[in-house]
Amino acid sequence: MVGKNAEHAREILSRLHLPFEIVEADANTIMFKANDAMYTVEELLGMMFAHIRELGEADAQSAIKDAVITVPAFYTQRERQAIIDAAELAGLNVLSLINDHTAVALQYGIQHSAFAVDKQHTVMFFDMGSGCLTVSIAEFTAVKQQSKKGKKDDAQEIGQLQVLSVAVDETLGGGAFDRLIANMLAERWNQKHGGDVRTNERAMVRLLRGSIKAKEILSANTETDVSIEGLMNDEDFFSHITRAEFEEASAPLLERIRGTVQRALEQSNRSLEAIDGVLLVGGASRIPMVKQVLQQV
Repeated sequence: MVGKNAEHAREILSRLHLPFEIVEADANTIMFKANDAMYTVEELLGMMFAHIRELGEADAQSAIKDAVITVPAFYTQRERQAIIDAAELAGLNVLSLINDHTAVALQYGIQHSAFAVDKQHTVMFFDMGSGCLTVSIAEFTAVKQQSKKGKKDDAQEIGQLQVLSVAVDETLGGGAFDRLIANMLAERWNQKHGGDVRTNERAMVRLLRGSIKAKEILSANTETDVSIEGLMNDEDFFSHITRAEFEEASAPLLERIRGTVQRALEQSNRSLEAIDGVLLVGGASRIPMVKQVLQQV
């Protein structure tokens, strides 16, 4: 929501069923009201950065002043500047912003010694978090660079990373599966009690919480129950849901995953056979049917 206007912010809140009030300070600034106080998005994000900094300092046992921050590849310049502003509010000096898929690829290359002279190692990174899906393909290699003295024996191997393609679905993440289950449960409530529970934000937030738990259980089990006391109008809610029902309802989302993977392959000019490995990143990539889709591509 950082760097967004009020209309876009309200659309995001509506999609996530979050009942927060937005106030337009001016054409480029939106604020949230909490406990009779007003906060800009940058101020709220700055509080998060400050907390993260405290955790980092406690772990490192030293002060942290500089930071390199990862951002989604689709962030606009306005969104990137808002990230920098928020970090500065937390007392951090932002050395650089780096696209998250590039950061993942760089970390992989270092940890797995993927850089080799005269040998190309190609990897697909499938990153599905709570909010979006990013599929990138990167190529690792290395070249020999002679020392300043010019001696052949002193040549060093310098690793090289090239991102061949990036395909993104900005609204396809674990949250999309949570909301899918919530809508399934909402339909069942409506059929039994009438009306539309989706018009009640508080009830939908509770349904969404139950859906998140159901999704996690269905990743390891074939069925589960969702029970919410006093969901709306003092009526309790109970429903049984199976993994098969969840997977059937998720067919459109799975098709979007296939499309994103195919776009990444097409943009890279590489066939699937040319990919040496696939790395799954993000919590939503652990959903069994998501893994199955990747195996079928």
